[in-house]
Amino acid sequence: MISFVFLKGKCRTCRSPIPYWLPLIEIAGGMGGVWVIREVGEIGIIGGLGVMLILLTLTWVFFSDLVSGTVPDVAILIGAVGAVIYRLPFTVQDLLWPAAAAGGFFYFLVLITRGRGMGTGDVTLAAFLGLWLGWPKILLAVWLAFILGAVAGLVLIGLKLKRFGQTIPFGPFLIAASIITAIYIKNDWTALIGI
Repeated sequence: MISFVFLKGKCRTCRSPIPYWLPLIEIAGGMGGVWVIREVGEIGIIGGLGVMLILLTLTWVFFSDLVSGTVPDVAILIGAVGAVIYRLPFTVQDLLWPAAAAGGFFYFLVLITRGRGMGTGDVTLAAFLGLWLGWPKILLAVWLAFILGAVAGLVLIGLKLKRFGQTIPFGPFLIAASIITAIYIKNDWTALIGI
């Protein structure tokens, strides 16, 4: 980050602009490191390993979908392994039900929009997030993701950066909403909506 500032966002040798998302990845990695340390203190080293794999997937998929509109299957697989480790000990029903519900919901959206509103990457991402968050937190995360996506879409249209009918990657909103849910909603998930 220091070199990025001193170089004024340009390559030292060729002076080409450095993509904006590279320093954002550095910031995300630093913030994620703090999160991992905090989690290790609460759940131990094994759980911390799961958190590290989850963090890797969240960062990878967030910027991959944001920049190229793709959700790498390898990243989702790594995240799924991390989620299983993180959720130890678990019952198979408690682990798989949220993943199936979230993935199934987005698969339904892919079918009814014929792939124009959502992509299959959103299906696998939602399933991984369901593994990680569990039920009913994944429900809250999906609800919050749609709100964040709608607000961002209106802002982009207002700034004339997008037009009605144009799509924007939904993965970053799913991930942001899931992180908010994971950090702020521990046991009483209804606290966020005031129930």
